Amino acid sequence: NDFRHVDGNFFDFRPITLDRPNPTQVFRVSESDRIFKRLSLLPKEQIPLLVNLGVLFQSIIVACVALLFPAIVLRKKKVPVVSLSKIIAYFASLGLGYLFVEIWLIERVEFLVNSKSLAFVIVLSLMLTSSATGAYLSNRLNQRCQLISFGSAIAILLIIGALAEISSIWLATQTAPIKWALVIVTPVPIGLLLGMFFPLGINRLEGMPDAAVPWAWALNGAFSVIATPLVQLIVASEGYRAVLFSAIVLYSVAAVVFIKLNHSTVSHQQLAT
Repeated sequence: NDFRHVDGNFFDFRPITLDRPNPTQVFRVSESDRIFKRLSLLPKEQIPLLVNLGVLFQSIIVACVALLFPAIVLRKKKVPVVSLSKIIAYFASLGLGYLFVEIWLIERVEFLVNSKSLAFVIVLSLMLTSSATGAYLSNRLNQRCQLISFGSAIAILLIIGALAEISSIWLATQTAPIKWALVIVTPVPIGLLLGMFFPLGINRLEGMPDAAVPWAWALNGAFSVIATPLVQLIVASEGYRAVLFSAIVLYSVAAVVFIKLNHSTVSHQQLAT
């Protein structure tokens, strides 16, 4: 019987921690194929993880449609494959990375306010407001400041992530005003910086066919949908620390692509040929 295989290859009996706080998910995501073969024996507490797998699969299909069909249209308009790859890498990284950061922040704020719904409202409202402000301010940045903003965002994520790991136990003993001050202040600089990168990327599509802009929006939205179930699977397997690390990697990729993604990627001469 597969469900008697408890030597560490099937079930995950690592202790529950602040990084992996869900006590009900005990099977390994990598063993999902064996789970699906014995669904009738699966405890109901394990069902949400399988639902996330199904949602992730559906989201990937939708993202592939959003990725491929417009790319074919743009390719027919003589846009180089390299340019298309840069657009995909940039806006997909932003779509995944932003949601990774947002979900990680919600979990950390939940630890401080002891309410998932309240944490969701606080982080979502502060992130969206500060991101909108960052998007507005992005048009006023010169090229040097744009690159600095990328580096600043990655540095802030690293610093806040490190502080969250170090100070979790200390925060649990602090008074309510200190906790609420951190809850309100922390998402704002993150949202302010992360909100800049989407409009900055859109501006770099100048000189490309008009279809490139709605395609960038579609890529960002499609990969944002992928992010939610993907985060849950990462948390179940590796924990929230891995979610933040993944976000930092994604924004680092976006920063590298951003340097190369500019209006000269596809010249007007190329489009005319």
